[in-house]
Amino acid sequence: MDWKRFNELDTNIHSGQIQESLNELAAMMESEAEPFNRVAILVAMSTGFSKLKRFRDSKSALQKAAGILGRKSKSYPRIMLALAVVEIDEENWKGALKRLDDIEVRYESILRR
Repeated sequence: MDWKRFNELDTNIHSGQIQESLNELAAMMESEAEPFNRVAILVAMSTGFSKLKRFRDSKSALQKAAGILGRKSKSYPRIMLALAVVEIDEENWKGALKRLDDIEVRYESILRR
């Protein structure tokens, strides 16, 4: 993966060039085979979708990333936290709190490292 370009696209999402960056990230995703890189692309896309208030798409991208990682990955709780943030952005406070409670209970051993 072209990490320099990926970082530029990620920066562009935060500076307002969201849809263009999402389009290019989607193209990157199609040609990327490395699981770690796919997760990074999906997380960046999730951020862009959230900025556009496309919360369903944001959650879908994060759920795909979680599926790639698997529950035993030490990065899995980070994806769950990102999902909780999307819940907060949606003002779904109960859903966010439930997700945060689940993270604490299920991933206590990872969080304590």
